[in-house]
Amino acid sequence: MKKNIIVICAVALVLRALYALSFPLHEIVADALSYDTIAWNIARGFGFSIQSGLPTPIRAPMYPFFLSVIYYIFGHSLLMATLTQALLGSLTCFFVYDMAKKLFGERVGLMSAWLSCLYPVLIVYSGLLLSETLFTFFFALTIALFIRSENGVKEYWLMLSCVALGVTTLIRPTTILFPAGIFMALLISGVNRPFRKILLAALAFSFTVLPWTARNYKQFGVFLPVATGGSTCLYATGRMTEGIEYKRGFEDIPKKWEKFKESDEFSLGIDPNIRFDRQLKKEGISIIKNNFSEYTAIVLKRIPKYWLSSHSSVFGVDKSLGEYYKQKKYLPIFFRIVLLLFHGIIMIMAFMGMIYSFKSFRSWSILLLIFLYFNMHILFDMCPRYFVPIFPFIFIFCSVFLIGLREKINFLIRREKLLDAKRWFSA
Repeated sequence: MKKNIIVICAVALVLRALYALSFPLHEIVADALSYDTIAWNIARGFGFSIQSGLPTPIRAPMYPFFLSVIYYIFGHSLLMATLTQALLGSLTCFFVYDMAKKLFGERVGLMSAWLSCLYPVLIVYSGLLLSETLFTFFFALTIALFIRSENGVKEYWLMLSCVALGVTTLIRPTTILFPAGIFMALLISGVNRPFRKILLAALAFSFTVLPWTARNYKQFGVFLPVATGGSTCLYATGRMTEGIEYKRGFEDIPKKWEKFKESDEFSLGIDPNIRFDRQLKKEGISIIKNNFSEYTAIVLKRIPKYWLSSHSSVFGVDKSLGEYYKQKKYLPIFFRIVLLLFHGIIMIMAFMGMIYSFKSFRSWSILLLIFLYFNMHILFDMCPRYFVPIFPFIFIFCSVFLIGLREKINFLIRREKLLDAKRWFSA
């Protein structure tokens, strides 16, 4: 079976590399531009900065450092960056195989790996200059190591898992509270001496993140575990409670930044990016408090959109169905509807797979906690790419369902053949 997983990883690498070569990056904007700028400055010796030599707190460190190593070796090559991500995407398939095999057996492991290998959204993201591929790689590694720890029984694997989780958090701070998920999984599993294991996990995670936290404190004089961020989404969501479109809320932020630059606060001791981030966050929370019932309604409406997104924007189909209909562009409408149906089927199969395997819930409780944890994104944002790291775990349960369904069909076929044979002999 080792040959099978090698073949899957090889196919995944070829598909992702072909995409990177066929659709090379020429122009980068928004988040990709800031990642690229910081990485290129690091590679040239100008430090972790957007403006050369001026340290910045606005990005988590690991993805820019990852890019900077590639740039240092190969020059400022976006193609080499995406090809390296193609390799990481293929290795992620191995981690998916490993954890599915440990939990549900070889066949589920191989099918989960194939689904991760062939899934178009994961292929496309590996060709973009965004942190999703690196984040998904390390988060899959985190969970694979945790499963190898047998829910904390093997403390060495548990600590390695939490070190990997620390690295994951330094890629994107959204997992900074996920140690709570590790702790809950340890308690649910009924492992002996759970609080000793929780302490070891907390120490492993904290010591991984701590050096960057210390850097921020030394550089900016404030406690900042990883980076600024989240305030823009929180503010935009807050504006939605006042009847302002989400996009419009984001468009107002640059204007607020320009106004902030003209104020006396801009030149105070703390880095202006940190002060502006805190001010924006405070304003967003205040708006939400004043319109909490509207906020609750917005969050509830986001739940089905979050779980059943078409993810068509990654393919360039990023307008609403209504806009495409007005423009009489029916192909994008068809494409988006097909993707929605596809993802709907995936979610139904995953749900059925969870029901099918519920008897062994204690062994895979960490996977359910992942779904619950990442669902918290709807409190702040509706960006579809935040869902991408969940797909490998969705595919595991899809595979559980498909393998179980196949076994059920085979059983019914064998029983029918046996009954036919009995009828033939009795005749």
